[in-house]
Amino acid sequence: MQRNLSVLLICAATSTALASDLAAVEEKLVAAHDKLKSFSARFESSHQVTQGMTFDAKGTFDWARRDGRLLFRQEIRRVTTHTMEGESFKTEEHRTTLSDGRYHYQINNETKNVLKQDFDPESSETLAPAPFLQQVRNRYDDVKVLADEKQAGLDCYVVEARESAFDDGEDDPEDPMITVVREKHWFAKKLGVPVRSEGYDRQGKVVRSRVYSSFKIDAGIDAARFAFKLDGANVQDHSGG
Repeated sequence: MQRNLSVLLICAATSTALASDLAAVEEKLVAAHDKLKSFSARFESSHQVTQGMTFDAKGTFDWARRDGRLLFRQEIRRVTTHTMEGESFKTEEHRTTLSDGRYHYQINNETKNVLKQDFDPESSETLAPAPFLQQVRNRYDDVKVLADEKQAGLDCYVVEARESAFDDGEDDPEDPMITVVREKHWFAKKLGVPVRSEGYDRQGKVVRSRVYSSFKIDAGIDAARFAFKLDGANVQDHSGG
């Protein structure tokens, strides 16, 4: 009995420690990210939006810190699969998102339509740990740290987030949208950024994921990679000028 009680107390203490050190983990991630000069990676993602619509994508992500500015570029090719009455059809699109440190550009490479806005360095889009985790906290009321794991050969902190109100809820049969009620994110200790993310439905099925691989760290990236240039572009300028 005494041995079983000791085991229970140890497990409870471990669980409490894991759940309470999110602030410490975030501090370490920010410190690692602050030392980072640049990184490039490939990624694959998937998102089951409804029972009849799924997004599958592949792309590249480049990030650099230069002259006090954060620069990034994401290229993505996405295939949308629509399924209705047993039949499926696909559509494809190629999009680029980039920031030169001052402006943020969303580019549709097929139509050449471009949305230009002021760049927000606190955007979670850059994968910086503080704004990324803040976005997670804004959505979920239960965020905690799990045991460390490896992803893509990198030592990672694992953060799990769930909304407690969803635990007792039920999906609306009239609503085709699939609700993500829990997320897990793997943050590379060396980089300070998420290298894998998963979203789960109420049945525990992964319905949204993104995985990064083929990392190049502090290898240097040509500045031209972050410069906006597109011949014949139709730019909608929503920036402050």
